[in-house]
Amino acid sequence: MAQVVMLVSMAADNWSLMPGNVTEVSDEVANEWVLNGIAKLSEPPEVKVIERPDPIVADTTEAPIELNELPPEGIRHVGGGWYLLPNGDKVQGKDEALDELKILQGSDE
Repeated sequence: MAQVVMLVSMAADNWSLMPGNVTEVSDEVANEWVLNGIAKLSEPPEVKVIERPDPIVADTTEAPIELNELPPEGIRHVGGGWYLLPNGDKVQGKDEALDELKILQGSDE
């Protein structure tokens, strides 16, 4: 199969081609159309290769998070040093969140 660029219009009952259209036909038909000035062989598209730097690879040598680094039961870290308490209050700082949690738990007893 060969790709050709049409130089003239051509139509049939269920298809049509106009100048500039690219179509794929058998090698035999492509040769006949080129010899008769109906089409020219399509040039393969120019492929531009872009050199990219090596991708950044994550450092996997870091130690896994220890369980004692996770927020204690009852508070949830919501980012930026802020913690969400069970009553819906937000507190900045882990120590402050722990203090507030102790107060909340003491008032529940």
